[in-house]
Amino acid sequence: MKYIIDSKGIQPSKDELKIIDAKIGLSLSRFNNIITQCEVSFLKENETIGTNMVSCRLSVSVIKSSDFIITDTANTINEAFSITLGRVKRNIERHLKRIKPQRMAATIRTNVDSKKG
Repeated sequence: MKYIIDSKGIQPSKDELKIIDAKIGLSLSRFNNIITQCEVSFLKENETIGTNMVSCRLSVSVIKSSDFIITDTANTINEAFSITLGRVKRNIERHLKRIKPQRMAATIRTNVDSKKG
């Protein structure tokens, strides 16, 4: 799956990029046919004094739907990305369950004439 990492914030290391690539592939690959764009950005959170938190923002565009934009914070890039990716995956699954067409009920019995003649 192709994705974009926003260059305005924190840039992950090569090892972190490999982990991000693997996690996106494992989590979102089954939605590959409906995802049109995926964008990841990492920002440093300096709002709270004395903490170095990392904020991850994941934006996924889905066909015939609005974008799923989730932001979460954690201590490291990997933690923040894992939490955010899990939330996006659950939101896409919920969305697909809502729009899934209802199946028509079928009878167990068939309409075959049993007369031999």
